[in-house]
Amino acid sequence: MLLGSGTVAIVGGVVTGLGLACTFPLSMALIALKAHSEVQTTLLSTIAQGVGYLIAAIGTFVLGLSFSVTGSWSWGIGFLATCALIQALIGLYAGSKRTL
Repeated sequence: MLLGSGTVAIVGGVVTGLGLACTFPLSMALIALKAHSEVQTTLLSTIAQGVGYLIAAIGTFVLGLSFSVTGSWSWGIGFLATCALIQALIGLYAGSKRTL
């Protein structure tokens, strides 16, 4: 998205949006699969959603602030790419066969 323009940027934005949008239902499924009981599922879900929404709120603020300071979306796109990489690494760890 940083290197392309027009159609390349649009396709990159759509693919990035779809990829990041898939993480929420996947995380909910992983919580249910990893817990041993209903109580543990409830506790994990509460913690994960609370932390997740906090990170999402901070991320939105950071993206807006970076645009205000730099006047460019380059830092914001780099931040989103870094978040996607971190999510992928955590997903690999969370997707293993062990339970909590």
